[in-house]
Amino acid sequence: MAFRAAYRGILADAFLEDLEEPRFPAKFDRALSDPRSLALVAEEDGRVVGVCYAGPSREPGYPGGEVHAIYLLPEAQGKGLGRALFEEALRFLEETGQTPVWVWVIEANERARGFYRRMGGVEAGVRVSRLPDPEGRPVRLVAYRF
Repeated sequence: MAFRAAYRGILADAFLEDLEEPRFPAKFDRALSDPRSLALVAEEDGRVVGVCYAGPSREPGYPGGEVHAIYLLPEAQGKGLGRALFEEALRFLEETGQTPVWVWVIEANERARGFYRRMGGVEAGVRVSRLPDPEGRPVRLVAYRF
């Protein structure tokens, strides 16, 4: 699962191992049934190697749209797939009037933060999450505005 690979060493192992695969198809179903939301997949050789979800912002005080999740399997990274998914999500949110666009990133996830900076995001806020770090402490999330 791409989520586990992305957050190994950033979030608590016990939390990552307790995640169930079926939660992602349920998110996909919700996104497909809401005209304000978008669900995308990236495929290689007929195999899903990445997902992206976008829709209305979920965070009070941050109106507009939000790219809720974008995950790629490690072997699919560095090929432009993440950029393609993100650009399509931005296009959709802008076309549906959901601006500005926000992305929340775990502060310790330097790879993702670098990606969003390269995509033109500007740091615009910080909040504490309920997600546990490897020591069981809550992690900080950084907002990027597009």
